[in-house]
Amino acid sequence: MFKKAIDNLSFRFTMFKYKMSDRDTAGKYIRRLITKFILTVIKYVLIASIAFVFLYPFLYMIVTAMKSPADLSDPTVSWVPTYICSDNFVQASVALSYSRTVVNSLVVTAISTVGHLFAASLAGYGLTRYKFKLSGVLLVVLVLTIIVPPQLTAIPSYIVYAKLQLLKGWLPIILPTFFGAGLKGGIYVFIFRQFYMGVPTELEEAAKVDGCGPFSTFTRIILPMSKAPFLVNIVLSIVWHWTDTYESVLYIKDTSMQMVIARLPKLYDTLVNADKAETDAEITAANIYTEGVVMAATTLVVLPVLVIYFFLQNQFTQGVERSGIVG
Repeated sequence: MFKKAIDNLSFRFTMFKYKMSDRDTAGKYIRRLITKFILTVIKYVLIASIAFVFLYPFLYMIVTAMKSPADLSDPTVSWVPTYICSDNFVQASVALSYSRTVVNSLVVTAISTVGHLFAASLAGYGLTRYKFKLSGVLLVVLVLTIIVPPQLTAIPSYIVYAKLQLLKGWLPIILPTFFGAGLKGGIYVFIFRQFYMGVPTELEEAAKVDGCGPFSTFTRIILPMSKAPFLVNIVLSIVWHWTDTYESVLYIKDTSMQMVIARLPKLYDTLVNADKAETDAEITAANIYTEGVVMAATTLVVLPVLVIYFFLQNQFTQGVERSGIVG
């Protein structure tokens, strides 16, 4: 390996001497090197700038979460705290009721993800392989569910769930996922549909010749090939359900069943309105829930998602490439 590197370096040096032996060739070669160097610098500056835009809020959250009240009030302390204040995470854990709400979030997220995978895989396969009179209409409706914001259907959905007496507990969030609806349900169906459109029909025809029915073909032939869209939808469903403040606040009123994300808005309101505190309770809360505590609470909320993504990032990237999303 070392000898190969030496040979490669020697070859490059020989080519460099050859190109520099002639004045015209040397001028063109030097201009090309300078142009390539400038373009490389510009490329990396752009990449670093874009990365900074995305990483700055995350880094600010982490650093602020570790600052003590003294560091927060000291303008000279910017990115390096004088010491790590673990009390912020203790206070944040208490404010979030973390041990209980994080379990609630895990349960709701896990069941909802299973529901989305079950319904979306079937619906996506049906829209791809079975053509009937209303198939085009269903595809349009599917696209509309992706485009139309959920806030427009909030009141009708709430009324329907109220009439069906489903507002108690997590049913308004979990139940629709098993019917291809729920939080961003259309996107999961669309991802499966895009993937199945690239699967050759010859495989299903061969399975039919071997005596497999439609459902058997789907479970034995198609599903084992669908690792890519499953991984993509798993990551998306986990992230969206875990971080969703819309449905969790709208439907879940029982504090014992609240998800962890639903506790954050109250902490942010306390922080933002700290100067307007009037009652003793508001003043006490403003003194306790400093910016460091609120950032620590935010860190605790996103931490499980970051851990999951850390283990699934390679599979997620490969799944995006193979599932047809980029096309």
